Amino acid sequence: MAKYTIYSKGIWERILDKHPDLRELALKCGVENNPQKALEIRQECKYNFGFGKLTDIERDLGIKLQIVEFIESGFLNQVVITGKFHEENGAFDYSAAAFQLVLSDFENSFKDWYREVRKRNMIETSSFAEFYDVFLEVITLKMEYKIPYTKLFIRKLLENSSNAKADSLEIKQYFLSKSPEILPELIEELIE
Repeated sequence: MAKYTIYSKGIWERILDKHPDLRELALKCGVENNPQKALEIRQECKYNFGFGKLTDIERDLGIKLQIVEFIESGFLNQVVITGKFHEENGAFDYSAAAFQLVLSDFENSFKDWYREVRKRNMIETSSFAEFYDVFLEVITLKMEYKIPYTKLFIRKLLENSSNAKADSLEIKQYFLSKSPEILPELIEELIE
């Protein structure tokens, strides 16, 4: 699978929607529709803040891009690495704190998903398959955590369901037909 970044097609637009201050800087620099140029500015800014090579507004954009990259993809990896380290060394309170940060990151991803399905007018009429496709789009930068995030996603959907048993059956049928290999990982979330 290709490595996606915030500059990838489809992701860049969603990132700009999610971070209005980034969109404003991108507009000022003329890169709102040119993520590759934004990446070049970010790379120029990476080590010496682009002094002598970038304008003040381009430097602001480069710094903001570094922050957004970390928020969108680097944060979760660092939390998981830190949590594993603490767990392996017996610091279970620190490990539990890291897990809480992972849950917080999932909650942010869930809010992004909800914002996206509302934007697409999908709230009342969509199937699990349609909802899950949007969720996978939202977590594209976090696909190595697809299974745990999917478990949390299913749990959250079923908690808010008016007919959890029927929805659970729909989810089970979806994974039986599309991804039977991960169904055993998800079965504990489903209601029988």
